[in-house]
Amino acid sequence: MAEYEYTDSDGNGMTDGELHAEYDAMLDEVWDTVTIGGLQYPTARVMREVDPIAYRCGFNDWLDFEIQDGRIHEV
Repeated sequence: MAEYEYTDSDGNGMTDGELHAEYDAMLDEVWDTVTIGGLQYPTARVMREVDPIAYRCGFNDWLDFEIQDGRIHEV
């Protein structure tokens, strides 16, 4: 069994944590910070904590797109 399930375009193995970090970075880059009660939070954090199902669905859609686009490869 392979150590990693996914690799980047350079063939480097990617952990689940690294994949989620890339997805979070994309969310935070595309969307403005969320303001709640005068405090600001990164979009990815709010999605993950407020609606974990939507976060997982979005992550899976993003991962499928990254695979189709050739930026991430299944091992």
